[in-house]
Amino acid sequence: MMAKIEPYWNPQKDMNEFRFAMRKEKREGYFDVSEVPEAILPFFSFAYLVEGEVLLEIEGQTWLCQKGQVLLVPRNVPFKVLYFKENLSFECGFSIHFLKDVSYDFLHDPHPLLHTFPPQEVAFTTALFEQILAAWERKDYCAGHAAGIHGRMQRHQPKEHPDHDIHKGCHAGHEKAVC
Repeated sequence: MMAKIEPYWNPQKDMNEFRFAMRKEKREGYFDVSEVPEAILPFFSFAYLVEGEVLLEIEGQTWLCQKGQVLLVPRNVPFKVLYFKENLSFECGFSIHFLKDVSYDFLHDPHPLLHTFPPQEVAFTTALFEQILAAWERKDYCAGHAAGIHGRMQRHQPKEHPDHDIHKGCHAGHEKAVC
């Protein structure tokens, strides 16, 4: 069964003002999308898998992203989605200029990054993505949320987060998202 695929981005849109976009996708079943052409995005993109898997081809290598993993594709790196399988994911695109702190090493690596969150952090990470999506949909996005995820990807040691209020990491005031 072939899935209906929306364009990864609108090439007619002025990307100079692009800062951040996010969506939550649920795909039931298996979708072979290998006929969809390769994409080269002028911004960073990633998928965080809550369920299922997605297989991509990036730089001539296949990358399998599964539950509890995030796959980051740097800007201007060609990629092609080969299939989605029983997939629930958060898909995001962002400009590096959107971030207050660009010192994270992986933001300057020209190659993809596949990060696996420890099992004890998956529920927290999923809740964090839910809150980021809700804030973005309200056009009231707090850059502290993104910094929290980036920091978690940068560190390799898991942290416990009992009753953690993710808003504590936000900078004073909120920024409006420009999409």
